Amino acid sequence: MSDFLNAVLGALLLALLLSACEESACDTSTRTAVQLKFYTRTTDSIPKDTVINRDLEGIYGIGREDSVLFEGATATFVTLPLPLEGDSCQFVLEFPTRQDTLTLRFDRQLRYVSRGCGFVTWFTIKEAVSTGNEIRNVVIKEPSVTTSNAENIKLYF
Repeated sequence: MSDFLNAVLGALLLALLLSACEESACDTSTRTAVQLKFYTRTTDSIPKDTVINRDLEGIYGIGREDSVLFEGATATFVTLPLPLEGDSCQFVLEFPTRQDTLTLRFDRQLRYVSRGCGFVTWFTIKEAVSTGNEIRNVVIKEPSVTTSNAENIKLYF
């Protein structure tokens, strides 16, 4: 009987060891995107930022005109992917009457998430400027672009 018990315990131990070596599923988001939120500055008795809806005809990346990133909607914010190579990118934001080009300069950091998820690229926004046609001011609220889906840039109209 003890040989049978030893064999069962040995089989269970082997099964546990083998399952620990299996590739784990990724249960963490590995998507990073810069979030732009639309504001106006109200100047009643106390100045304050107010989130606004903006009509957008579309958004595309310069050098990627064939891939529209956002198309025809009213929104208070948009999330846009950043390129995995280079240290800057430009997006064209098309409004009903005019368009603006938003230029972002950033650093990239490759981060290890887990064995199942692999690596993710995080970004640190260093500079954000627009051509100033529709967008009056650009403010970097949270320079770290991670998987947290936080608001990164305030666009004032």
